[in-house]
Formats: sequence, structure tokens, C-alpha cells
Amino acid sequence: MEKRSGILEGVCISGGEPTLQPDLEDFIRKVRSLGLKIKLDTNGSRPDILKDLCQKGLIDYVAMDVKAAPSEYARVCGLSAEGSDFFAPYAESVAFLKQSGIDHEFRTTLVKGLHTRKSMQELAAFLSGAAAWYLQSYEESSDVISLLEHGPGTFSGFSSPELNEFLSIAQEHVPAAVLRGVG
Repeated sequence: MEKRSGILEGVCISGGEPTLQPDLEDFIRKVRSLGLKIKLDTNGSRPDILKDLCQKGLIDYVAMDVKAAPSEYARVCGLSAEGSDFFAPYAESVAFLKQSGIDHEFRTTLVKGLHTRKSMQELAAFLSGAAAWYLQSYEESSDVISLLEHGPGTFSGFSSPELNEFLSIAQEHVPAAVLRGVG
């Protein structure tokens, strides 16, 4: 990075989940010492770390995956029993980002077999007021863990008309919502 510090503008830190790394703050400080901006890709599961890094001025942009409607979050994450507190850290991260002043986006990968019109309405209401929400279409891949666990054909992407219907639902609460990577 030192060799490219005059060429690069910033670094995206992603994962797995980067907030699980015990030396994340030290790494970010080293990268920032090179004059580079930091984008953090997170699932929002560790709001205390997210808040701390942002409040210390170490993060320039956050992209947070929001996997599903609050009532379905545990199930979509592969947990059979939904604990009442499971979604709490994710909700805390969303609330923090929406009021933080930090540039951010939310993104949801839409998967047939996991997302429905009803769940999209709940998720859109939850993200109401967000500045940016990107809806992405699931694409089948032999590298997807769920494919290995559930077998081929369990999940698939939505058609273009279905994605546009989800977008319309999203835009009722988040006017800036857009489809990303859909061609």
C-alpha cells in the first residue's frame, strides 16, 4: 500500500466480518497514516465496535448488509430458533448509521426462497429514512455455503419484474433505493 499510496484513494475492509478482528483498529490506523480513506463492509453484528471506529473518525464510509426483515433475520441467517434478542445488535447498527452523519449504505441480496413481498414490506418500513439502500439479486454459485447445506435449486434469483416489484416496495419507505448489479 505504501508503494501505491499516491495512486490509491482508499481501502475497503471486508471479510468475513472485519469487526471480529482484534487488531482492526490498529490496521485502520496504519492504513490511514498513508493518507488513505477507509470503507468498512460489515454485517452490523458488533455495533459497539462500529460506533467506536466511527466516533474516532477512523471510517469514511460504511456498507452494511441487511439480510432480511427483522422478524425473519435469525431464520435467514440459518438459525432454527429465533431468539428475541438476535436482531438487536443489527437494529442498533442500522439506527446508529442512520443518525451518525457517516456516509453509508445498506444493501440486501434478494433470494427467492428467503424473501417475500410481505418480508420486503417489513424490511422497507424498518429501513425507512435510510439515505441509500441497494437491492442486489442472488446469483447461484457452487461456492455458496447454503448451496452445500441445502442442495441445488433451493435458492434462486428473482426475475427482473419481481426485482422491480421489490424495488417499488422499498422506494415507498426509502425513495433512494435502487437495484444494483441487475442487468
